[in-house]
Amino acid sequence: MTSPPDSAAHRDAVLRQCAHLCADYPRFAQALHPQDESRTLTNDELQQHIPRAIADCQQRFNLEQPKHAAQLWWFSACNTFVGPAVTAAVEYAAILDMHLDDGQLFLRDDEDYWLGFMPGRVHRLEDTTDESTCELLAEQAAAFARSITPIVEQLAEQASMRPKPLFAIAYDALIQAAINAGNDSFDPAEGIRVAHALGRGFGSVTGIDNLIVEVVDGQWEDADVAGALAGEMCEGHHVARRVSCCMIFHSASSGKCANCPRQTPQDRHAAVASIVDSDF
Repeated sequence: MTSPPDSAAHRDAVLRQCAHLCADYPRFAQALHPQDESRTLTNDELQQHIPRAIADCQQRFNLEQPKHAAQLWWFSACNTFVGPAVTAAVEYAAILDMHLDDGQLFLRDDEDYWLGFMPGRVHRLEDTTDESTCELLAEQAAAFARSITPIVEQLAEQASMRPKPLFAIAYDALIQAAINAGNDSFDPAEGIRVAHALGRGFGSVTGIDNLIVEVVDGQWEDADVAGALAGEMCEGHHVARRVSCCMIFHSASSGKCANCPRQTPQDRHAAVASIVDSDF
């Protein structure tokens, strides 16, 4: 791939944005910055690496079935790919490019599980109630969906499963990151607006777009998504209902996630509310 003439300027802008992001959210540092022991991968090389990743996940989490390991590894990978970019979009009105072929994919260490991704450029955002900004977010999500399609197809083939649950995991990674960033930045309405635009773009490629947001504020109720999209403020802790399962509960050492879609609504609400209450 030939670098554009201003690639150095793009790189500097990305590094500045990542430094700002990691100062506020240190958990993203390992996902963004390769270290001496890291190994750079192309998209094709990542596809070839999939059997090793599945085997590592099976051993790491004591999972018997490869398809469960495939989903859990992919859950971790997708959150690595999009978590920093979507958080920056909500928090700083700047989205890091999510097309995997335009950045640096890498294995974080000498093991086969944890990935990292340093984006190739950053896009500044205007008001998220503006149509052009929503289109830019949607385009980024669509580009992400297209760039992961060959990985999803290879992963599905290796694990003898359908691609759709894997695309659902990627969709949830986008939506959860936006809603969580809205809570963290005390602006849940912004999180909803970013999630809505990203979901629309991702759905244009994969057919998956099912944004359902709830509010935990003493009791559970549907969030005012329409109000948020119109520019209104929102109160309370917001939770996006997941459409996918990471399959971690198949490990003998783990249970279901608090917001797992396999929980009953009552159990899910109780588990999430417990976590929210412990944070305040």
